Amino acid sequence: MKGQLTSVYSLRVFVAIAGSFSAVSPSKRPFSLADPSISLPYKKDTISIALAAIVCGVIPAAIIAIVSCSIAAWRARRADVHLRGQVARRELWEWLTGWLGLGLSFVTAFFFAQAVKNLVGKPRPDFLARCNPDSANESAYALEHYDPAGRVLVDWHICQTKNGGGVGISEFNDGFRSFPSGHTCSKIFLLQRLDSYGICANPSTFVLVAFAGLLYLSLWLAIKFSVGIPILYSDRMHISKDPPFEHGGIYDEASSLRRQNAAPPLYLVALILIPLAVAIYIATTRYQDGKHHGFDVVFSAIIGSISGYLGLRLYHLPIGKSAGRSWGPRGRDRAFGIKIGVLTYAEPVENERRTEDIEIGHTNL
Repeated sequence: MKGQLTSVYSLRVFVAIAGSFSAVSPSKRPFSLADPSISLPYKKDTISIALAAIVCGVIPAAIIAIVSCSIAAWRARRADVHLRGQVARRELWEWLTGWLGLGLSFVTAFFFAQAVKNLVGKPRPDFLARCNPDSANESAYALEHYDPAGRVLVDWHICQTKNGGGVGISEFNDGFRSFPSGHTCSKIFLLQRLDSYGICANPSTFVLVAFAGLLYLSLWLAIKFSVGIPILYSDRMHISKDPPFEHGGIYDEASSLRRQNAAPPLYLVALILIPLAVAIYIATTRYQDGKHHGFDVVFSAIIGSISGYLGLRLYHLPIGKSAGRSWGPRGRDRAFGIKIGVLTYAEPVENERRTEDIEIGHTNL
């Protein structure tokens, strides 16, 4: 497990780099004072930064810890006394991989959002309210080019907010960060506070991190409780020992296939969908509050979902084949890399000690 500390430090480095992007002024695209898509009134966020930090970061991490500890306690009670220490170490690994995957999901979404939003410089739907434009002198700031609708495009210097008017200079700069949508704040990342890197607590990105954290939690719960679409483990026809199912006088020899799997309980399906539903609600509030355009929300939800899935699959087996388990740790001599010709970071099977390989059913767990 010591090799995993490099993963923690790597995540912190990427957070520090991404956080430094907050100090960079975003690109400022020309805009039209007659553009209705950026003319919504400025209003406060329905979901505050602090609440989003708790919902998208603290709660998923706490749930992962509670579930992991509960499983560890249950398995330890069923294990032989001399194996309980090994069970505890294995469940500690499950806890660690759960948090590492969550951290990777956050960092991937956070890094992408921080890097892209300043490059794009897309005005928010409530940008004109943030801008407080000097409409009387529009001609002085007009550009030679016109948009397809025939409206005059003006330079951002027409905004009086930059001189202390309007809603504030920080809100003005944030007005050019509509794309992508996520949520950054000084409390959202669990491995280390982002404000230690000088990141301002403002809702410059929102939906990306919401989906990265909450979709990851949904998928992680699906793995732990084995909730997934039933799959066939073998396509071969097996003759069941039970009386065959008869339909229309013809014996159905494939009836044994239906015994390979079954649908999970619906209450578990509902349980794992709750975090995803919360992420969708957070996304809708960003559109409702006039902070992001529809495309921004949808695109960011997709990227956040990809980040969540990446964080999960890097540390966990596929849902249908995991039996509630994550990938094992890297080999002792492979913690920092592998040689050319070596296929996997895992410890070679012939080098594993049998007492450390606790399989389900071998120790009455």
